[in-house]
Amino acid sequence: MMTSNSASTGVRQLNIALALGDRSADNSLLTALQAGPHVLRVFSNGVALRHSLSSKSFDIIVLDWGLPDMPGIVLSDWIRRSAQIQTPVLFVGEVGDGNIVAAALRSGADDFVSSDIRGSEFFARLEALDRRARGCVVAH
Repeated sequence: MMTSNSASTGVRQLNIALALGDRSADNSLLTALQAGPHVLRVFSNGVALRHSLSSKSFDIIVLDWGLPDMPGIVLSDWIRRSAQIQTPVLFVGEVGDGNIVAAALRSGADDFVSSDIRGSEFFARLEALDRRARGCVVAH
């Protein structure tokens, strides 16, 4: 299904699972996502997302590095290794050094972005992850 906004750009409407901590930067990201063309399901913690993933599927999972009940890296590892879910995972967090990003990617995440990312870049990254997951090629 495409919204009128996504139909004009050729972007498919994504069903996004979002588990974010309570940092103020996350609020601006949440606001941008809520105003965007995609369907958003927000989870307040990792346990709630894990429970939902046992019965629902999403096009993309967005995780905060620091969830209130567990590290995002633990949830990412569970998604890939225990649940064997192949849905693209995008981490959002403070990029202090490359070790954090490397740890997230090694836990099974597909990408990592800074929590102060702008809305348009964030949407473009989500759409790129979706294209790669579906094996789509972008025509130039």
